Amino acid sequence: MKKKITGSVLSAGAIVLGLAAVGCGGAIENAANGWAMLGYTLLAIVLGCAALALAGLGLVAEQRKEPQKIHKVPENTVKKAVCGRKAG
Repeated sequence: MKKKITGSVLSAGAIVLGLAAVGCGGAIENAANGWAMLGYTLLAIVLGCAALALAGLGLVAEQRKEPQKIHKVPENTVKKAVCGRKAG
């Protein structure tokens, strides 16, 4: 059975990645040298882009609607009398 990832799950993942990207800001300030600072900066950019991509996918998944079953009005539900007489 195939499970679908809902838009709320994708949006929550985007929030988590966004918080991780913000957390890289603290690591950039405390970096020991320039190369570590550059690495944390690139990591923050990649995490930010991934968060934006997940947010977009979550938005698309929320807007996509499953086709709904339309209730059809039953026809010919009254049975005709066998003898041919009309009711009423």
